[in-house]
Amino acid sequence: VANLERVIFQKLEYRKDEIMENFIVDELNDRGTKYFLIRREEDRKICILPTKYLKHKMRLNRSPNTVKGIARSLVYFMRYLSSHKMELEDLFGLPYLRQMEIFQGFLHYLKSRNHVYEQKSGKIENNTCNLYLRNVFGFYQYLEMLEHQFGTLSALEEREVSYTNKVGNRRTRIVRRFEGYLKEYEVKESGTDREDLIKLLEACDNSRDQVLLLFLAETGVRPGELCGIKQIDFDWSKQRVYVCSRIHQENEARAKNEEQRWATISNESLLFLCRYVQEYKDILIRSEYLFVTLTGKRKGKALKTTAVSAMMRRLKAKTGITVTGRKLRHYFATERWKGGWGIEMISRALGHRNLDVTRRYIDMDQEVLAEATENLFQSNGMYATIAGKLL
Repeated sequence: VANLERVIFQKLEYRKDEIMENFIVDELNDRGTKYFLIRREEDRKICILPTKYLKHKMRLNRSPNTVKGIARSLVYFMRYLSSHKMELEDLFGLPYLRQMEIFQGFLHYLKSRNHVYEQKSGKIENNTCNLYLRNVFGFYQYLEMLEHQFGTLSALEEREVSYTNKVGNRRTRIVRRFEGYLKEYEVKESGTDREDLIKLLEACDNSRDQVLLLFLAETGVRPGELCGIKQIDFDWSKQRVYVCSRIHQENEARAKNEEQRWATISNESLLFLCRYVQEYKDILIRSEYLFVTLTGKRKGKALKTTAVSAMMRRLKAKTGITVTGRKLRHYFATERWKGGWGIEMISRALGHRNLDVTRRYIDMDQEVLAEATENLFQSNGMYATIAGKLL
């Protein structure tokens, strides 16, 4: 942290990312590596402990967007504590009920949008409030491990949980949980259907955007992963692309969860890709990336995820169809499910670590589930054998 403070004014280009009421989040870039710092707004002094934690998360190779989200969560919590004339370390000395009161109060503080620097309309979902608090608990558990003088938080209760590991063995372990989170609701987001996808392809301004949409729909990769794909990652003979995690890319793209996997495209998408490569070969030959910016100051540079989001907003304005990377991943998962893929295979293709997350990506209504159950009963002779013996 001390080194970071020195280089701020010596060698790094300073940029204030966003201002909160009492604190600011600073984003620094040193030879392609991002650092995040939290400062007091009044005297510009670095807040040492949260900044050390952010640096720790970057050393663990967490995504800059993930670390930035953690930084915001900490700033929101620090603003909340400042309204109670408290510092981050003060919570360790409080009794259990007071800690619970503080943390639950923070959730309602978020729910009331008191953390937003500029008041806007709309509501904050319970799931989002809980995520902010989980980020705060991550910081406190970091302090417990490295700053032993603080002790532990009594608001985090120990509980034994059971789980199944990758090879199918049942295991148990002790976890520390907070029992005062807001009630969460599963947000069911529908995917893009085939008819909408065709309309979106017809509305694209160029062949690159068409290939982008097709790759997202047919491979299930995230926009950030897609922007990080290099030309050497595409196997033309097998019509598949290699998705892998790289750091320090010029467009800051990276694969989530350090996932590495192959994804295959259709013959039709290959034709779209060939047209894109042929049409923009003069630009692509000067870049190692597969998807590049076609015009403007960044012409020929690797495409950024912000450009993909802007393209999707333009398509929505043209067609009235909302399209996002997440919706296209829903489309991928649902189409594969209808095609007979097992949920484990879909989960691996999406780069998920948890099957429960994958289930939320598949549009399975009650009729589909009922039909699948009926087919199971009809195809499984065991049930007929049991009925013959008992009836």
